[in-house]
Amino acid sequence: MRVILHAGQHKTGSTAIQAALQAHRALLRGAGIHVPAEGMRDGGNYRPLIDALTEPGEAEDLLRAAGAAWREAAGRGDRILVSAEYVKTLVVEGRGVRLVQALRELGATDITLVLYLRNPFELANSAFTQRTAVLLARGRSFKDHIAALYDEAYFNYRAFLELEDTGIGLEVLPYADAARSSIVSHFFRFLGVTAATLPEEPRLNAAFGPLAVEALRRLAIALPGLRRRHRVPLKERCQAIALTAAEPSPFWGVDEEARSLLEAADHATDAFAQAVWGVPWRARLPDAERPLNIFDPRTASAEDKARYETLLDAMCAAARGLGLRPSQASTTT
Repeated sequence: MRVILHAGQHKTGSTAIQAALQAHRALLRGAGIHVPAEGMRDGGNYRPLIDALTEPGEAEDLLRAAGAAWREAAGRGDRILVSAEYVKTLVVEGRGVRLVQALRELGATDITLVLYLRNPFELANSAFTQRTAVLLARGRSFKDHIAALYDEAYFNYRAFLELEDTGIGLEVLPYADAARSSIVSHFFRFLGVTAATLPEEPRLNAAFGPLAVEALRRLAIALPGLRRRHRVPLKERCQAIALTAAEPSPFWGVDEEARSLLEAADHATDAFAQAVWGVPWRARLPDAERPLNIFDPRTASAEDKARYETLLDAMCAAARGLGLRPSQASTTT
């Protein structure tokens, strides 16, 4: 039984890939690729299945159903394909071996893990922006965000190389190639599937500039203990406000300690690229240091600071409209 396991990573178009897998199961089936229904969330993410595989005693009915469907597909000669960026988290945390064992217990004899690798500066910036924009970062600064990624072993790519020792195949694809065309088309080509009929991919995550990101970060600081029932509608209102703002180009504005953390991410990514591609990551991914999505009101021009304060005031007003009371001290620049 041949299994392809798409492991993300985060911020490399996984959501778009998963939506396409769910939408084009028939197309893939015709190409000999089985995208199972068992353990798939709405949207195409297989986190429930991955949880069932790695947590002993969990969702045994799901595993029995998945095993039966996979054996039937393998009997037709199909490859089984599942996608969950959570797999990357499992691997870097040292739980990848357990996942491989569970897949083999389900009948997999040939496992290929697919990972997109991205410029580490872009990856850190994108992760910081997204978590801040959905009010999940609790007002964490960019420097603290990067430090937290290290605490979570986010750049522990060595774990993937160690997982190869279990006998699986490892395919590392450059995110730059995909971003230049289409992440879905790129992934389908990797699978050997002609995807000329695929519709244009919608953007699934909104893009925010540095003023909006800093305003959202300050708002989170002003609302400690924000609960989900308030966070979700507030996030939607504030993102709508942010998308109306005319933004300057992002810029670095990052201190030396944060720079040193980014350099460590650079070295970890480079070592991994050398191991899997035989060349530094800059040989396969964009080399330019794209500016980080960071805004510091203390060093901004009077015009940019005024625009930022207008954004923050509008977001605070949205919070008050939901019955919340942002701390004034936390929103003062």
